[in-house]
Amino acid sequence: MFAPKRAPRSPQGQCRAKIMRLHARPNVDFKRVSDLLNAVEGAIDYSNALRGIGAHYDHLLMLTGSPVVILNRAVARAKTDGPGAALADLAPLETDKRLQSYQPFWAAKGHLLLCVGDTGAAAEALTIAIGLTTEESVKDYLKARLASRCTS
Repeated sequence: MFAPKRAPRSPQGQCRAKIMRLHARPNVDFKRVSDLLNAVEGAIDYSNALRGIGAHYDHLLMLTGSPVVILNRAVARAKTDGPGAALADLAPLETDKRLQSYQPFWAAKGHLLLCVGDTGAAAEALTIAIGLTTEESVKDYLKARLASRCTS
């Protein structure tokens, strides 16, 4: 039987596919019962997969120069290096006009600021994210984050 030839993927497409694959299933051997149980209980250490994701984001950034790639990499990096490191990665994006109306930037920034305990700046970022959100369920989630974490 003949299989149709696929068009070759671009380097960016290959990078994105690797990132999605790592997000979907980190290096876990589900043939071992203990790994399966740990996955169900949420006790698996995904740090190796997240480091791999970071490396792929670095490569994708080199290929595209996209500020969204920087944002995505920072969110992944927060899990391995902490929210302070991720916020440092976001700092150069503060002046990028393209992200001033990009809701995921403000939502991620608000979340990271909450993680480092800066509730005032987090409230500001989450309020901006809420204002940029059109989907009611996302607004409700962000409002709940704002109410539960930013009360003094």
